Amino acid sequence: MLVSLYAENVALIKKLNITVGAGFTVLTGETGGGKSIIVDSMALLCGARGDKTLIRTGEDQATVEGVFDVSGERAGDFAEFAGEDGLMSVYRRITADGRSICRINGRTVPVNRLKELVSRLLNIHGQQDTQSLSDPQTHIGLLDTYAGDSAELASYREQYEVYTAAYAEAERMRKLAEEKMLRLDVLDYQINELENASVRAGEESELEGERSVLVNYEKIYDNVRGALEELKGRDSALSKIGRANDSLRRIENVLAGSS
Repeated sequence: MLVSLYAENVALIKKLNITVGAGFTVLTGETGGGKSIIVDSMALLCGARGDKTLIRTGEDQATVEGVFDVSGERAGDFAEFAGEDGLMSVYRRITADGRSICRINGRTVPVNRLKELVSRLLNIHGQQDTQSLSDPQTHIGLLDTYAGDSAELASYREQYEVYTAAYAEAERMRKLAEEKMLRLDVLDYQINELENASVRAGEESELEGERSVLVNYEKIYDNVRGALEELKGRDSALSKIGRANDSLRRIENVLAGSS
């Protein structure tokens, strides 16, 4: 049941606050008194298209908020959002640049979610409007209400929650098992690769040595060539051997990783 309606900057309305009492049936007023604007405001709460023409001239946004009492027989339908007092606040804001913001009890929701929930609480009937009886999503709720089996319905909902929790846990365990099997497959593959590689003791050191030679190939080549050039020179044999020995020592340092 609608408890109150607040509208701001909707069409000609600057601010409007209506409190709906128990048993409220009819709202009357003279032509041009703003009744249709109230209907437009409620339509926004129902998820209707937020046309920027609804925004009051000179303003950049319009706001509508409705408070509903959802503590009745269908309270379970709104348990996700309703407060402890059984009230649920529905907020909608539209802006001049075409944006729309929807909140239910302070939580931001898509407009489709707002429309789905509020359509169970509020219907706007007119020549061009679709009534809730034609919406298949309302049929189960209507049938439950007509059957008057609130105790059985509450028991079913409780058991269904247990079922969904168990199903979610089963899915989690299934995915965990799949991840473990995938991990085992990867480990088996890696073990086979290592076995087929015929790795022997000391091979890593040999490979590191080969890598060092390849990485420092240019330095080694330059020093070898330098040693040969020194031996071809015109200086004394002792001098040439000394300089060649220096080049060889540099090669040794490169291979030892000290330079």
